Amino acid sequence: MKFEVRVYPDKAAAGVAGAAGAAEAIREGLATKDRMSIVFASAVSQDAFLEALRKTQGIEWPRIT
Repeated sequence: MKFEVRVYPDKAAAGVAGAAGAAEAIREGLATKDRMSIVFASAVSQDAFLEALRKTQGIEWPRIT
């Protein structure tokens, strides 16, 4: 198995990139399910990601627990 390594200039850029990938996965999941449950990490190291994900348009949060 090969992994792709991506390097970002700062935490904010890494958070935005991570949020974009997560948003895509969430939208794909909701396209095939009525509801879904997600567990997010809540450590300080995740703040940039969670902030970017919260600002992402097009996620139907009421369908997520």
